[in-house]
Amino acid sequence: MAIETDFRNFYGNAARNMSDPEGREILEMLSEWEGGHQEYIDEQYKTLHREFMNDMGFEPF
Repeated sequence: MAIETDFRNFYGNAARNMSDPEGREILEMLSEWEGGHQEYIDEQYKTLHREFMNDMGFEPF
């Protein structure tokens, strides 16, 4: 997750500093992709956590 966050920030910062419009567009797209990866990983983590809690017989508050 940290890697996705780092790359999202890297591409976002690079896009803000890019003077070439096409280059900026590509970097913004890459930043958005990394954000999508973050969301996917977070969803998977939450699903696995719920399954684990269920398997162990724990109930959230």
